[in-house]
Amino acid sequence: MATLPSTRTQSGSEESEEFKMFREFILGDEPTPPPINERSALAASDADWETAQRKLKVIRAFFEAEDTASVADIAKKNEIGTSTLYRWVGTYLSSDGDGLSLLRKPRRPGRRLHPAVLEVCVRLIFVRYLALERIPVSLLILEIQDECISKKLPAPCRTAVDKLIHRIPPEYLTKKRMGPRAARNGFKPVGAGYTEADQPYRIVEIDSTPGDVKLVDPVNREEIGRASITAGVDVFSRMGAGFFVSLENPGYLTTGLCLTHIILPKGPWLLERGLDYDWPCEGEMDWVHVDSGGEFVNKNLQRVCERRGITLQHRRLKTEGDGGHIESFLKTINLKLQTLAGSTFSNPQAKGDYPSDKYAHMTVRELETFLGHFIAGEYANKPHSGLNGQTPLAKFREGLVTSSKGLPVGNLRKVGARDSFCIELLPMIEKSVTRNGIKWVGLKWNCEELRVWIDSREPSNIRKPRKFRVHYDPRDIRFLYFYDERRDTYVQVPLVDRSIGPMSLLEWKAIRKRRSIKFRAEEDRATAARARDGMRAISNEAKNLTMKTRRSIARKRDNATNNIHTQLTPQQKVSDASSGRVARAESAGEARTPKAEIPTAWMASQPFTDLE
Repeated sequence: MATLPSTRTQSGSEESEEFKMFREFILGDEPTPPPINERSALAASDADWETAQRKLKVIRAFFEAEDTASVADIAKKNEIGTSTLYRWVGTYLSSDGDGLSLLRKPRRPGRRLHPAVLEVCVRLIFVRYLALERIPVSLLILEIQDECISKKLPAPCRTAVDKLIHRIPPEYLTKKRMGPRAARNGFKPVGAGYTEADQPYRIVEIDSTPGDVKLVDPVNREEIGRASITAGVDVFSRMGAGFFVSLENPGYLTTGLCLTHIILPKGPWLLERGLDYDWPCEGEMDWVHVDSGGEFVNKNLQRVCERRGITLQHRRLKTEGDGGHIESFLKTINLKLQTLAGSTFSNPQAKGDYPSDKYAHMTVRELETFLGHFIAGEYANKPHSGLNGQTPLAKFREGLVTSSKGLPVGNLRKVGARDSFCIELLPMIEKSVTRNGIKWVGLKWNCEELRVWIDSREPSNIRKPRKFRVHYDPRDIRFLYFYDERRDTYVQVPLVDRSIGPMSLLEWKAIRKRRSIKFRAEEDRATAARARDGMRAISNEAKNLTMKTRRSIARKRDNATNNIHTQLTPQQKVSDASSGRVARAESAGEARTPKAEIPTAWMASQPFTDLE
């Protein structure tokens, strides 16, 4: 069958190269049937095969007949014509006695539509039907018939149009109507998986999914959100290698903690939760297959993996089938969670009117214990169809003894500096150190080792407080891990408020938010508003009194310095000699001013003589 082009140069253009090739393909000749010697007897229908055997029986009777018997008698005896018998015999002899030559030849359909009608059908199929709008065939036929009627052409029936549509290759049809991704996923051959995983922990797949169950906080047992699960599966044995449950969205936090659980021994984790199962998954893997989500595209994660000799490989974008092991594993986990009270089910239709928030009853830690029972206890010891009925735990143990090459594998690669490895995979923040220690999310952490770093400044800018690298475990916020560069080690910094017990970061944020809402509800806004009105009244009254007093003082000071008495200049008493000068001045025409007369009269009166 001819191969059609993959892209359209101009959508709906009759002159495009793609349309020309499409029209040539649709209107071309039907594929010729294969030669007789290449056909299979099993491909023939039962009716056709019985007809061929009946023909062969007549032909054998023809060859076994006596010389005196005529061809007409043989044909009459088998209720066929003489020419038909000769034709059967000729066909049989020309094929060197192959009985397949007697099968009915496939019928070659002919073209009964007018060429102009065919042109309209092909063009509208290409423009309207092979589009992402995906119009139904019934609407396509109506449009074809309307255009044929407008051009005064005979309208085709649905059967004729269906035959043209059925000639389109299914992959090309799916690509045009559903998109390239659907065509690639629907027609791409499915491989056998990762055949290079010939021993345990050679390849581990990691992915995240929303858990189909609601969780509650451990203090008030109130609903706080839906669980998020990040898990890993060993490709060789299908064994659940580790997981992490949180209320956070998938990110570096969930990926790092899941990778920590996968690599570290499970004994302490199981003992802490009171579980007694054989869970041998531990050690550093060779490859980690992840998708291209934001939680896996991280520089710190890439650096930690490279340091440990782990190759971090991202799966192809928009390609189903890659990562099928972890997808199946997470689906199995969610099917188990849907049996719990408070489940959200797989979709709103399955959930119906079920009140998930009302029946939620598990905390994060309780769900971790539940999944520990399931993964290490039930799933690991249940026959797996992908392992030909063998259990994942038995397959894992078998892989530790001998590989696919028949050689012993030995122990897996263990983690050397366990504490440093765990801390490096924890999420990180940058904080300055003060006398109160490290402040974050409304809490304080402090210890004696932070004393030398109090009020440290950036070497390049002494005005800027120095930021230090601090790691935290969101599952337990009682401690922070401060990197002391002088000793090249991590310091465990405890929480100042020792009354806070083991609590996750999300649980603390939920409690803090709930407290804020409660305290806000206790606020008496009316009383506070009345108090603010009283304070404003007092302030305004004091301001007015102060301004009034200041104006009064200023007015008195102005009156004391700017009256008529202060403006007059005191003079000595006028003597008799001076009176002569005054007289002469008046005779010369100079006017005598009151300013000179008033002080003279005042001084002449001598008002304080009695006091002396």
